[in-house]
Formats: sequence, C-alpha cells, structure tokens
Amino acid sequence: MYSPRNIVVLLSFSIITIIMTYPLVRNTGSSIPNDLGDPLLNTWTLSWGAHKILEGDIKGLFNANIFHPYHNTLAYSESLLGNQIFFLPATVLSGNPVFAYNIVFLAGFTISAFGMYLLAYYLTGSCLAAVVAGMIFGFSPWRFAHLGHLQLQVAQWIPFSFLYLHKFIDTRSYRHLMLFTAFFLLQFLSCGYYGLFLSLFIGLFLLIEFYKGHLRDRDSLNKLGLFLLTSSVVLLPVLYPYIRARHEMGFTRSVRDAIFLSADIFSYFKPHIQNHVWGWIGRLLPQRGESELFTGVTATVLAITGITKNIRLIYHGKGDTGKSWKKYLWLTGFLTAIGFDILLYLFLNGDVDNNFFGISFRVRRLYLPVIFTFHYTLIWLLVKTRIRSYVRPIVSGMTNVREGFYLLVLLLSILLSLGPIIHVYGGDKVILIGLGPYSILHQFFPGFDGLRVPSRFAVMVVFAVSVLASFGVLKILGCVRSCSGKVVSVVVLSIFILIESASFPIPASPVAAGSNIPGVYKWLANQKGDFAILELPLPGQTTDLWKETQYMYYSIYHWKRLVNGYSGYFPPSYNYLYSEGMKDFPSDASIGLLRQLGIKYIILHSAAYGNDWEPIKRGLKVYSGTVRPVNHFDEAYVYQLAEGEGR
Repeated sequence: MYSPRNIVVLLSFSIITIIMTYPLVRNTGSSIPNDLGDPLLNTWTLSWGAHKILEGDIKGLFNANIFHPYHNTLAYSESLLGNQIFFLPATVLSGNPVFAYNIVFLAGFTISAFGMYLLAYYLTGSCLAAVVAGMIFGFSPWRFAHLGHLQLQVAQWIPFSFLYLHKFIDTRSYRHLMLFTAFFLLQFLSCGYYGLFLSLFIGLFLLIEFYKGHLRDRDSLNKLGLFLLTSSVVLLPVLYPYIRARHEMGFTRSVRDAIFLSADIFSYFKPHIQNHVWGWIGRLLPQRGESELFTGVTATVLAITGITKNIRLIYHGKGDTGKSWKKYLWLTGFLTAIGFDILLYLFLNGDVDNNFFGISFRVRRLYLPVIFTFHYTLIWLLVKTRIRSYVRPIVSGMTNVREGFYLLVLLLSILLSLGPIIHVYGGDKVILIGLGPYSILHQFFPGFDGLRVPSRFAVMVVFAVSVLASFGVLKILGCVRSCSGKVVSVVVLSIFILIESASFPIPASPVAAGSNIPGVYKWLANQKGDFAILELPLPGQTTDLWKETQYMYYSIYHWKRLVNGYSGYFPPSYNYLYSEGMKDFPSDASIGLLRQLGIKYIILHSAAYGNDWEPIKRGLKVYSGTVRPVNHFDEAYVYQLAEGEGR
C-alpha cells in the first residue's frame, strides 16, 4: 500500500477531487457544498461528537443539545462517528468546523477512489485496470447528485473492507482479519445505511465461501467468531441509543416511506440535472428525491465487457457448458412470476386504480395476458421440473469466479434499490410492477425498518460496476500490444469517465465561521451555566424545517441547550411548537408553554420575521413583566424569560 506507485495514484486522485469539486478548494473554510440544510446538520453532528470526545464525556455523547428537554437526541439521525478520524484533527488544528467538514467531504472522493483502486488491483493484478475502477467509484455521476449528503460520500471503507476480506480468505492471517474488521467498523460508524448494506453483502460473501467449503475448519470459524465479537463490542454501545429511541419514541420508517424514496426501473438512466453531458436527460424526466442513479455510459460498457469476459464461467460454472439456455429462460419466468403475484390479485378483484400502502397505483389491462403467461409458466415448472436442478448451475457459476460474486452484488443491489414495490414513477401516478425483495429486508432484518431511502443501495451498484469494469478494462488491455498503447487507453477511458461525471462548478453556500459568526452567539458563549434557549421564528411549514440547521450550527460556538432542532426524526413537543404552540407568540398560551419548558433566553431574529416584526415587538411590551429585553445584536433581539408570574 505504501509503494511509490500507490502514493502517485493517491496524489492523482486527490488532484482530480479538487478539480471535480471546484471551486470548493478556494473556500474550504467559508463555504459548504450544496445548501444549508443537511450539510449544516452534519457539521453540527460532527462538531458535537468532537466536542464530547475532547471533553472525555463519551457517556453523554448521545444527549445532544437539540430538542430540549428531550435526551438521547443524537440518535434521531446518523452519529457519523467514524468520520471523526478526519474531522477531529482537522477541527482541532484549524478551529473551523466548516473547514473540517470539507476535509471529510473531499476525503470521501479521494479515498473511495483509492480504496477501489487497491481492491481492483488485488483482484485483477493490473494497475491500469485498477486506476479506471477507482475513477468510476470515486467520481461516479451518482455522487454529484448527492453533494448535500455527506454520509453518502463517505463510502471509502467499502472497498477496503472487501479488499481485506479477500486477503483474509486467501491467507487466514490475523493481520488481514483485524484490518477487515477495522474497515468494516469504520464504514458502519461513518454511515449507518452503508453499514447495513455492507453487512448484508459481507454476510452473503461469507455464506458463499462456507458453501464452497473454505470456512468450515475450526481455525477459520474461530477467527470469524473474533470478528463478530469485536464488531459487537464496538457497535452495541453505539446502536443501543438507536434501539432505545425506537422503543421510547416509536422511531421507525413505514413501508410507505420506503416506497416514496426508492428507485424506479428508470432511475439508473436518469442523470443529475447539473451534469454537463447528460443533464438534459435528467431535466426531461420526472423529478423525485434521490432517484438520479445514472452510473455513466463508459462505466456501464466497461462493466458489461467485464461480465462477458467470463460469461461462460459465471453462468455455467467451470467446465459446465452443456446446460441448455432454455432452463434459464424458464427459471427467469418462474422468478418474474413471483413478482407479479400482487398484480394478479388486483386484476382478479376487478381493480384498475388501486391504493396500496396509501399510494395510488395504476395498472394497465394490457399486462393481463403477460401476467397469466408467467403464472402458467410457474405452474408448469412446479409440476414438470425440479427447480433445484436449474438453480444449481447458476449458483455454482456465481460462486466459482470472483466476477460472479460482484455480478450477484450488482443484480441484488439494483433489485433492492427499487424498494418494497417495484414500480415506474410517472409524477402523479405510480405504475405498479410487483413486490420487491426489499420488502423482506424491511420486514425481517433488524435495522432496515429504520431506513427511509432504499435507493441508496445505488452505492453498492456503483461499487459492483467499478469492480466488474476493472475486468472489462483488463480484457480491452489484452487486445493492446504496446505498453504505451495500454497507458493511452486507460487515460482515454479515465477522461471519458470524468467528462461524464463533470458537474463543476459545484454549488456551495457561504457559512460564517470563527470570529465572523453573529455577535449574539459570541455573547451566549460568554454566559455561564447550562441553560436552554429558543430561537424564533420557527419554520412556518414542514418543508422549511431544514432552516433550523442554522441555529444548530451556531450552537457549536456556545453549546447551550436548544429547543430548536432538525434531524431524521422529530419529538412530539417540537412538532407541536412549530405547528401550534408558537403561532400566536407572544400570548399567554405560548409564553406559558415556554415557561414549562424551562427556557431562559428567547432569541428573536427580526429579519426573518419581516413585516411581522413590529407587531411582535409591540406585543412583547405587554408581557414586560415576564419577558424582558436583555440585549440586541443587529437583527437578533435577546429576551429573558422571568421566573415570576404575570405580565
């Protein structure tokens, strides 16, 4: 890993990261990628974790300073603890949380590319093929559709985990086992979504190896037991607050949530609208959250080339070339028929427009002959053949070559990203196709009922495409005789990949940091004691809740307890505050509610109130005996809530 060649590759990926994310490098300490919603939430999350680590208060880590008077509020969203490996030293050295956030963000691109390079190099033995794989995984168009989601950028430990898992399987050494464990834990703690995805496919990998007879000896089982024990000891204290929040607050995601934020069958053809080459296609298609999963034409062609390189091995198993393709055709009919069960049910009940899990679906009558064809095929297979004899050759092929496993990852990831209901999104209506395998994960696998966005399985799609593409490049390079020709080929392919992903200049939002923060927060930092504050106004509607992240971000500089907050989940009291409690502020009811919450200071931002500010200011004079002015900083007015009764 520390060879001069690898160092050059790492530096090259770093330079490419700077170019592809331009102009972020010019403003790393004063701007943040994308908008001020999730990026500020994640800046606060990372800063809170660093704050508690530096205090040595690990026990109080999850009792974050938002959503007062609730406790365990860090568990309302991702803790991002694994990212402290970059954030903590960066924030200590710079004193600037925005700069530290951007270091984590940029490292996600660079190290993802480098990790994939190392994995592909190990699998193919070709440095040049590995470079192309790193380009795909590190700079996929999919990444640039998610610039505001830091946790989706930090996928770098996925290829490292598989790299050292492969090495452990090949050598059985404790060193590789410990490195595999360390990278697995880093990924799980960096992004919970990716941790669950990685766990699923690592489990599949180990099951396949066990099926092949590679892990049945006592030594291997003992070492895998050590991996499970170490992972449990590290993860259980981190996962317990989430289990507690689920139990106490009922925090889970419904099937309906998962359907809304899953991919449809056209999502992998939809680029981000800011993509310079393919964005015009994205603008033509219906807009929907997190559905832009296009991986690039070059990467797709290379992956297909990698699949076809050993297609006979993958589909037939080594030496098994006598099987009839008709069997696989019938097997496809059998598997597809299962997915159409729900459509058959709808038709037999005479329904065309249906409401399923609260979502409206449209089913076309022309599908009826197709559905019955598949089901007659299913009946024929069950009566006339043995399904097991059809499945065995494919399983054998998938498990006998490494390309086969990553093809399996690709196919499963695409299916799982489609969510509980495989569908086509058409704007106001959803055309139902069938039940998806994700519904099994949501129902029976712990953790998946807490995930809101199944389409994020796309990271494993890009991961598998990258690995398969390295085999495709290997095949192409085999047709090139000269070394210089091979290098030129890789350079050209890399340029095509980067051009297809180009979205720069990426959007960024300015953020005040250090001495440039508003004066009211400097004043709060100098106030002694631990007390609660409320910043007003609250968002006027649900779609504006993200604006609370600015109050959270500035709390980094004083760490007083906030009634305000923004996260993946919201507690009941906050929902009441913004929807009802503060609508008529100031009033007897609203002020009485704030007194019950034990608030000391109310900070009112006059600029955010606009024309409503003067009536509110006059109304506060009526309550001068309870709410008295304390200080004034530009557009921020500080009022103290007195302990006495009355106006």
